[in-house]
Amino acid sequence: MKIGKPFGRTPKEKSSKLYEDRVVNADVLPVEKPSYSAFGSLAGFVACLVAAGVFCIVSGPEHLLVGIGLIVFGVVPAVAIAVQGVKLGKQIDSGEVSLAPKVAPDVFGEQADRFWQIESKELTRAELDDASQKRARELETTKSWFGFARASFEAVDLRASDGCRLVGHELLCGAPSNKWLVYAPGLGGTWKSGLVVASRFARAGYNLLLVDMRAQGESGGVAMGYGHIERRDLVEWCRLIAERDSDARIVLMGQSMGAAAAVEASAEQDLPAQVKAVVSDSAYADLWNEAIYLLGKGVNGRSISPHPVLDIARLVVRGGASGLDLADASAEQAAKGSRVPSLYIHGADDVAVPPYSVRRLSEAAACEHEMLKVPGAGHCCAALADPDAYFSAVLAFAEKHVA
Repeated sequence: MKIGKPFGRTPKEKSSKLYEDRVVNADVLPVEKPSYSAFGSLAGFVACLVAAGVFCIVSGPEHLLVGIGLIVFGVVPAVAIAVQGVKLGKQIDSGEVSLAPKVAPDVFGEQADRFWQIESKELTRAELDDASQKRARELETTKSWFGFARASFEAVDLRASDGCRLVGHELLCGAPSNKWLVYAPGLGGTWKSGLVVASRFARAGYNLLLVDMRAQGESGGVAMGYGHIERRDLVEWCRLIAERDSDARIVLMGQSMGAAAAVEASAEQDLPAQVKAVVSDSAYADLWNEAIYLLGKGVNGRSISPHPVLDIARLVVRGGASGLDLADASAEQAAKGSRVPSLYIHGADDVAVPPYSVRRLSEAAACEHEMLKVPGAGHCCAALADPDAYFSAVLAFAEKHVA
């Protein structure tokens, strides 16, 4: 089942014409298939100029300068591009440059406030004021709950299939329950990034397992996999619960990169049958197109033409610490083979991951699924921008499949 109607205010009630244009255009943005064609074109261009230069040089002394000029014109720019690509690849591999948007490591504090302001910058003043008031109320409720529940959280360790040490934080429901929420944060996030979600699920009678993704928080690892490597980690976390409780009924939920990982995990053949639902909030449909989008917006304040720099960086990252092929990280491709009922959520005002990503996921999904766009919400902000409507939809979907 596909549901495209947003809850809360409808787009027609928005005062911003820019918003209207962006929503319409969001569904027609180009999608590029990964290839090395740009890299090949550069190599061919250089080869042609070098060959022409050599031909001029051997043709006679009178063509010597022309030949040298052709070679220099072909080689020097290519070397500069190659150096830029290698540098970008190393920065990606080390985590210095991110190809996915970052989230706040906690729902409280200055970093969380700054994240909210940045991701809500497309809202009108009236919209921001309304959303901020709802956020403040929800955070106050969450803070009160966490103050009471914090001491009851227990750290849980897990060894990933590649030996990486993973850490999660578990909270058992007060009354016996076989309902579980497994939550995966976005890039830069920690288990505390999921406290707002955790608070709502806990009050609905769910046990909680909030995880730190590899190379983040308390988990080990030196390189992230932008959701593709982490998909296997989420399978292992779900298996841990299933082995402890064969009657467990698990909702696997993630935000941003964690959402992409959850969608990819949903297509894994060995995902435990106890996983009954997946909730994806603000996932990018595939890393390749998200990287092109973010590079166009700018890295370290400077816009970068994606090709062939990104193609070269792809080779460097593949040979780096993670061994990841950037083209492999695709929630959209995974959705085509998913067997778990899924809810795809996206903020209509998301400028970090364009809203067209959620449409791509919905159209690709082979499983039973629903799609929700939330007006007045930026990247990973929907749960706070309109919490009552958001959690009404999320918990209704979860209960439908775990009951």
